[in-house]
Amino acid sequence: MAVTADDLLELARASSDADRALAERCVTLASSYVAKYRQDQDPDGTVAVPPPVVDNAQLSCAEDIFTRSKSQNGVILENYQPGDDGAGVVVRIGRDPLASVRPLLAPWYAPLGFA
Repeated sequence: MAVTADDLLELARASSDADRALAERCVTLASSYVAKYRQDQDPDGTVAVPPPVVDNAQLSCAEDIFTRSKSQNGVILENYQPGDDGAGVVVRIGRDPLASVRPLLAPWYAPLGFA
């Protein structure tokens, strides 16, 4: 199963036409990021990562890109307590799009070594 814009829109709880176009771009970008990461970790292509895990990594990456793209000036206001009507916490979104991917794929790739 490949990750689709519909999967991302469902996860992000978005549905407008503008969101659909953005979601399609984010899924394409995420696929490229994850493919490059996997190639860098396993240049010979000998590691078999289960397809559902790769899909999950791509969706996670796409969600990060989508959220970052939708945030004004690279920040969002987030409430971490359910039902909290307070001011919330400002969270900066400009982070590495692979930040959520690495821990998902780490069990399949050996560490590169110590510096």
